[in-house]
Amino acid sequence: MKDPEKQEIHNYIKQGENLGYHKRYLTKTRNPWYKIEYRKPAPILFGVFSRGRLKVIRNFTTAINFTCFHSFYPNIFGQHLINKLFVYLLSDTGQEIINTNKRSYGDNLDKFEPGDLNDSFCPNQKQFAKISNEEAQEVIDIARTDEELAIKKSNQLIERIINAKQSLNCDVAQSKQRLVTAERS
Repeated sequence: MKDPEKQEIHNYIKQGENLGYHKRYLTKTRNPWYKIEYRKPAPILFGVFSRGRLKVIRNFTTAINFTCFHSFYPNIFGQHLINKLFVYLLSDTGQEIINTNKRSYGDNLDKFEPGDLNDSFCPNQKQFAKISNEEAQEVIDIARTDEELAIKKSNQLIERIINAKQSLNCDVAQSKQRLVTAERS
């Protein structure tokens, strides 16, 4: 409370207590009950509910989310990959993979839980290295004004990762084939 002497503040808190707000699930564990939890702004926010594409926001503000968005905080190994992760989550491939963990309700309403996002697959650090920081930043800059173009650019970058993996798999398969052929000779 910034100004504990103001009677209006005390009246407002008393009104909340009269309505039983201090006994609710979240507020009953707080001390004082009306204090909002403190947390850092999340660098990526996800919409809880969606129809169609999952809402993904690269958060550069000091805004914190409440109930309509889930927050993503990277561990120390992933902090430098936030922009590239955003590119992946914006892409059609990222959306498709995350959608495998959603819950669906009537009228095409999808719900995402934090655990659903945690269980989703994404490229590893070596694969993300195929996208430069400048390319990821370009997608973010475009996404501020043109979502469709940002999705298109993110698709191109993620295709690069997919194509490199497929090329590697082909090289490994061809190498195995050559070894098998060499053993028969």
